[in-house]
Amino acid sequence: MSESEVGRGIRTSRWKYYAVAEDAHPWDDPAAPAYREQALYDLDHDPYELVNLAGYGSHAGVAAGLRDRLVRRILEAEGTTAVIEPARARAGREQAMPDPEVRLNGPEPVRYGHQPRTTS
Repeated sequence: MSESEVGRGIRTSRWKYYAVAEDAHPWDDPAAPAYREQALYDLDHDPYELVNLAGYGSHAGVAAGLRDRLVRRILEAEGTTAVIEPARARAGREQAMPDPEVRLNGPEPVRYGHQPRTTS
């Protein structure tokens, strides 16, 4: 989440979950009646948050539990009932892989002085 969107999130020792109000204006709307799941990260296995698990059937149960907790927390903190729509289902493999943009276009590897030179 950032200041360029209206969103709400919750974090546990293992999971980071947040939802964004797609139709809300970040400067004019402090909150919204409806949100859509934006991200779900497994912080134990992905501490750098490279694999967004939102929308994968393999993690739908985890997302549903965190969604319910976040709706209750919004009610406690803001006094309003919000609706959080599940993330759009992702087609393809059931197991998420690291974002190819991060994996394939990341920083160039660095050779340290004690490492042997490689020939390309």
